[in-house]
Amino acid sequence: MGILDGFIEDHSDILERTPYVTLREAWELYKKYVEDANLAYTFSMIRFREELKSYFGNYTERELIDGMETRNVYRNFKQENN
Repeated sequence: MGILDGFIEDHSDILERTPYVTLREAWELYKKYVEDANLAYTFSMIRFREELKSYFGNYTERELIDGMETRNVYRNFKQENN
């Protein structure tokens, strides 16, 4: 299991409950995860953005949420990675 897989498994309860997650929110969770586990960052934010797409059914680069333009939005978390 890779670091990203471990991160997803560790945070699946959060990702399942929320209707969406932004790249920025997921990135902050990921950074805390690797710091707490004393691991080296394995991804740049750009690569993380791309890798994270396979764990969600939908990704939009820009979307209006509550009247605010929101960037890099992931929806429909999938338990199993493709």
